[in-house]
Amino acid sequence: MVRDDFYRRILDAADSGSTVLTANKRLARHLRSLFDSRMQAEGRAAWVTPQILSVDAWLRQALAALGQEGRLLDGFAALRLWEQVVETDTAKGALALLQVAATARRAQEAHQLLGEYQVDMAGEPLTEDHIAFLRWRKAYLDACGAGGWLDPAQLPETICAAIRGGELSSPCGVLLVGFDELSPKLLRLQDALSAAGCPVEELPPPGQPSGELKRLPCADTEDEVRQAARWARKLLEKGEERIGIIVPNLQSYRPFVERIFRAEIDPGALASMDEENASFSLSLGSNLAEQGLI
Repeated sequence: MVRDDFYRRILDAADSGSTVLTANKRLARHLRSLFDSRMQAEGRAAWVTPQILSVDAWLRQALAALGQEGRLLDGFAALRLWEQVVETDTAKGALALLQVAATARRAQEAHQLLGEYQVDMAGEPLTEDHIAFLRWRKAYLDACGAGGWLDPAQLPETICAAIRGGELSSPCGVLLVGFDELSPKLLRLQDALSAAGCPVEELPPPGQPSGELKRLPCADTEDEVRQAARWARKLLEKGEERIGIIVPNLQSYRPFVERIFRAEIDPGALASMDEENASFSLSLGSNLAEQGLI
């Protein structure tokens, strides 16, 4: 009942025109699916698409509303710029890095965290690695400025400034869902929206039902996966519709897990090679190298 009230409150807010911001895309998709099911159950033939988005998706939507989406340096473009900065800097030294791409990716992640929490490392006792990172970071931001590009870490503050300056209209209300804690980025966004007259509310997660913890000895990895598949099959036979199984390091033996689950849960799909109507799915996609040519 508590969980039903939790979802009902979210769907009511979305139906009234409020914007629902989620912690990730997966939760946003799930809530939109629940909203569509609710509209169908009410007998509606058409309805306005609800504003249920992840925070990142909403920030990008807001940037598009400002007509500046072309400035955003994102994805491979941002990572490639980091790689160029690291390559250029290390080429000046006596020892070149062997894994430039991995180093650039870690530097990018550190830069995003510093921006997320507004941390300044200046004045701190630094190692040579820290100093190198700050040098790369400055070169990266200088390159963004010279190219007129917007770094993804600067996106939240850009939207907050647009809201404060009246360039961007705020929603009639915002509901934050699925966050363990509000980061400084979200707190700044909340302050900007509130100052613009938009009420912002965080909806805490519902209380979790009491569970039962068991340990089952297995002969080997194959036996462990097979026992998990059979456990899921029994729940399906009892009428359960949503079952989640967490598999550590799934990427390393994804085909192995998929083969056993198909054999135990959906042998018909295994025989017909019908992946569209399978009874289960893996949230982790397969590598491009494993896909057939078009």
